[in-house]
Amino acid sequence: MNMTFGRYIRELRREKGVGLRKAARALRISPSYLCKIEQDQVQPPRREIFGELAKYYRVSIDSLINKTPPNRRYREILREADNKANRVELYALYRAVQEIDPEMVFEIMKQLYEKQGKSEEDLRADLERLRAELPRLSKRKENLLADRLKPRYLSKKQLTLMAEQVLNHFYISMDEYKPPTPIEDIVERTARVNLVLTDRWDGTKPEQAPTVLGMSRWSRSYPDEKDIIVSTKLFESSEALQRSRLNFTLAHEYFHVIEHLPLMHLNIRSHALNRETVLLPQLSASAKRIRPSIRRIRLQKWVNNATGPRRLTTDEDWREWQANFFAACLLMPAKALKKEFEERFGCNSLNTPSDMNPRQYALEVATTIVTPNYICDESLCSLYGVSAQAMAIRLLQLSLVVEDTD
Repeated sequence: MNMTFGRYIRELRREKGVGLRKAARALRISPSYLCKIEQDQVQPPRREIFGELAKYYRVSIDSLINKTPPNRRYREILREADNKANRVELYALYRAVQEIDPEMVFEIMKQLYEKQGKSEEDLRADLERLRAELPRLSKRKENLLADRLKPRYLSKKQLTLMAEQVLNHFYISMDEYKPPTPIEDIVERTARVNLVLTDRWDGTKPEQAPTVLGMSRWSRSYPDEKDIIVSTKLFESSEALQRSRLNFTLAHEYFHVIEHLPLMHLNIRSHALNRETVLLPQLSASAKRIRPSIRRIRLQKWVNNATGPRRLTTDEDWREWQANFFAACLLMPAKALKKEFEERFGCNSLNTPSDMNPRQYALEVATTIVTPNYICDESLCSLYGVSAQAMAIRLLQLSLVVEDTD
């Protein structure tokens, strides 16, 4: 198969050993534009950029031009982008209703059907038909609705070990670990994994949040490779909050890539597959503030909800829980965080004051810079490059913040 211009540029970058962000900065173009070039989603760039590419990758301009056939075909890519563009609201709605009681969702749908002159029987029939259609894996349209993908039921200990193996694979031992975890570099350096940027989830106004932060899938450009797709707006933001969201999104999708996508690949093609045993040798067998009011409301809702963790009842619940727990282990390794916590607070754990609930106190601990021992340069969440809520959840997971039972 002839190498396309985009594939050629991507291979040059990988041979140079640089990530998407660093290469784009050196070429004086945006990471999203470089990503589109590498994915053959745009026409080859103007001659000035050819010169920058040739200089940076130390190749001749002629060698670059020779990779651009005169009749390039973008119909399939453009058609796919057009089909997906109108699904943004549906993806956002799907994520929004995940935490709503199914009976309430059914009642809402029943009201919509009644307005259209349809009966409850019509609704039930449509739901049954939809259940039969999902997840359409045979057409390789895996997405948020792939509910038949059955995950392995991994314990917290196994997920912790998997995160440590990933760090060790990239020469980051637990004894030498220093935050934050270079998750972007880990993604870029993982074989057969592509970091892809997209603006199809981004709002039309600068202050609008992306409707979806990221997703993972089998690549449609490179056979037997996997894509981690993230919002361009999220990737290019310089805000600390958005950077923390990017880090967790990358870590979350990274787990889907190394653990869940191989399962989906098996379901699609029905043959044995090497499940990234290099990464997981021991387990291979078994711009502005975006909608601040909404974010504050959600955070406050989490703080006030003291009912404990949500029950995991579906395969998707388990997949998302696994990805979230793995991301926490990768970005906030237990051994390193416990050591940092003890140095800051001079103890192994903190008891929740009587006038606060554990979540509220964990959030305060995650964001404080003043401790009994000294004034820190950064809060725990800032030091590890994660959000305050992610750090608070991790502090509770590791029993660094506990409820006072006296």
